[in-house]
Amino acid sequence: MGMVSISKIQEALVDFCLFQTDYIASEREVRKLLESAFAAADYTRKVSLITHEISSYAVELDGEDETEFWNDEAFDSSLVSEDGVILGTFLEEPISGSVGGEVTVSKGYQVVYDVITDKILLLYVVSTESTDGMTTYYRTEVEEFEDFALYGFIVSVAMQTCMNLV
Repeated sequence: MGMVSISKIQEALVDFCLFQTDYIASEREVRKLLESAFAAADYTRKVSLITHEISSYAVELDGEDETEFWNDEAFDSSLVSEDGVILGTFLEEPISGSVGGEVTVSKGYQVVYDVITDKILLLYVVSTESTDGMTTYYRTEVEEFEDFALYGFIVSVAMQTCMNLV
């Protein structure tokens, strides 16, 4: 577990956004948008985000990670990032169903900053949430964020990131 600064993340977001827009947006435009979106957090430039291991499959009970479901070898082989931070989660409207109780299934993307590679990872995520407080996540790395909207993405990722500053 480590720490990473907002300015380092912003640099990685520039490359990510340019790739997702197929380089239609200019680097200058993306930088200005990111600076504006993170302007509300200007006073936080000296604070950071806490990094942690992010696995391709995760289980949470009442919002707390439950790693005891995995032995060390299984957990290590499922790591997507050994030292990263989830910057934002972008899920579509959930699908409700009933499997031995009320279960909500959602799909979408998570955007992760990986400290080791100094890059943004895009993860396709499927999550299930039950009424008893258990949530599972299945994540796999993908390259394309379908229906990527630059302005909405930048505002949302800035807001979600700033909520996790320490």
